[in-house]
Amino acid sequence: MKKHFTLIELLVVIAIIAILASMLLPALAKARNKAHAITCTNQHKQLMLAEQLYSSDYNNMMVCNYPSEPPAYVLGDQLQYCSYKEFHCPTIQAYNQPTYTYRWYTIGVFYGVWNNMAWYNANKSRFGTFLVNNGGVYYNLAGLTKPSETMIFMDTQRSNGSNIGEWACCPDDLVETGSISTLHNDLANVSWFDGHASSIKSGQAKDYGFKYYVNAVGTAVNLQ
Repeated sequence: MKKHFTLIELLVVIAIIAILASMLLPALAKARNKAHAITCTNQHKQLMLAEQLYSSDYNNMMVCNYPSEPPAYVLGDQLQYCSYKEFHCPTIQAYNQPTYTYRWYTIGVFYGVWNNMAWYNANKSRFGTFLVNNGGVYYNLAGLTKPSETMIFMDTQRSNGSNIGEWACCPDDLVETGSISTLHNDLANVSWFDGHASSIKSGQAKDYGFKYYVNAVGTAVNLQ
């Protein structure tokens, strides 16, 4: 006679499956986060390639905004040096459709004119005199003294619970509630003027001069 599972046996099997799932889900989430971090790093490299193409075409300059459009539009839509999708970190909500908002809720670019250029002016002796504010905001590579130590793009997130990036970022203060963000296992991906990309911790952001960072859950943390 064919034997059927008893209710107790079924409950035991379900309990075992639940235990295995609880063990596997954190590992799967960690693997997903790692994959997102790698993808984001590669996107930073693509953004730097786009900026390098821009600099070769525009007298050794890199663009921040022109004159009221962010890099996602200038480098992506307008000049097509890269896809606008490269500006959206896969870890946070991506406004990656061709609408007005996708240009602004992105990986952040160093916005040197923020707060009357206070941070930039205070760090000229450290990084050089490279900011050009003339109808738009540009960076003259010839004026940089330490391009491998000077940030241009960084992971950002607004701290208002909207789970979106912020196109502009400056160490001085929060820009539209956003700042550099440790989106990837307490690390923020950053690209530098010499073209390389890396990850930094919040303590390194503080050493760089950031007053705030936004953690992975979207909370602004004071570094002072």
